[in-house]
Amino acid sequence: GQENLPEGSFILAPKHQSFWDAIAFFPFLQDPIYILKRELTWIPFFGWYILKMRMIPVDRGSRSKALKAVVAATRQELARNPRQLIIYPEGTRRAPGDEPAYKYGIVELYTQLGIPVVPVAHVAGLYWPRRKFLRYPGTIKARF
Repeated sequence: GQENLPEGSFILAPKHQSFWDAIAFFPFLQDPIYILKRELTWIPFFGWYILKMRMIPVDRGSRSKALKAVVAATRQELARNPRQLIIYPEGTRRAPGDEPAYKYGIVELYTQLGIPVVPVAHVAGLYWPRRKFLRYPGTIKARF
């Protein structure tokens, strides 16, 4: 479904089922920005890399204030350079088949930024489950 990816800035909205979906979309995007939990920036080396790549951390403890900060930071970053924004609509990893628990962040970004949203469906959680190091044989398929 790469033909469904628009030119310029857009929001990519995959399910977050495993570590796979945190790294799998890089080959398909020119210069992605991840919206990610602030705690990841505290990890030595990895956190420094995240900040150097101008990713946008979220303080999940202060909801409305954090949402405004994310929108402002994203708007500022997209004004500098048209990039692709990756946000997980549920905000955290969830097992395949779990009842969806979507957050307001993606709606706010879409309405405030006015850029297209590309949903992503995939089955990564079946082969690389959340919170598990073990992976199972199979082919992960994704559709944009």
